[in-house]
Amino acid sequence: MIFAYWMSNWAMQLLLWLTVGVVTIVVVLAVWLILTAFGMKHRQSQRKTSNWRRN
Repeated sequence: MIFAYWMSNWAMQLLLWLTVGVVTIVVVLAVWLILTAFGMKHRQSQRKTSNWRRN
């Protein structure tokens, strides 16, 4: 009984840590993608304004 309970508890902890890890990775990737896209848009807008000033 105790061993089975410990095994189920260990499995639950493993599942919890896996969920936390996956959520953390997904959040980090989402933030990184948003920042990268925002940075690219910002750079493109800067290029457009510099080209417009030259012309």
